[in-house]
Amino acid sequence: MSLALTDLLSPDVPVEGELRLGLPLGDLTRLKDVLLDPPGQIDVMLEICHRDDGLVLVEGRMDGQVRVTCQRCLEPVQIPVGREIRLALAGSSETGAGAADGFESWHLEEGPVTIRALLEDELLLALPLVPVHDDPEACGELASRLATMATDDTGASPDGPFAVLERLKR
Repeated sequence: MSLALTDLLSPDVPVEGELRLGLPLGDLTRLKDVLLDPPGQIDVMLEICHRDDGLVLVEGRMDGQVRVTCQRCLEPVQIPVGREIRLALAGSSETGAGAADGFESWHLEEGPVTIRALLEDELLLALPLVPVHDDPEACGELASRLATMATDDTGASPDGPFAVLERLKR
């Protein structure tokens, strides 16, 4: 999968067809810092076709599960990730001036970009900004302790925003 996207634009390499693969999460260097368990994979299916005007259309989907830290309870959470991919690749801004409807235009003037890097970019975009458990009750002990400390015995909120911190200090 070290084929550069610029290679797809070359008339000498008429790559067309369907690409199905299991993308190993452990191989994605920029994503390793975000994930708790890099082992695993994301299923990818791409269709690549060349148009007569020089555009290369890449269309498909990536789906899988990743394990990250819940930002509510700071414990592991498994979240689904999925992303539609619809790209129109062009070698220069002039070639891609009339990109296909519904496709994001990518101009590959700045050097080689591999398919792996493209998929890693798309996966990073598919991750939620703030990953949390779907159900707050699924959160771990820290979140439930903070929730119970946020109210006193009568169920009313404490008088100040720092009252919870005061209780934790004791």
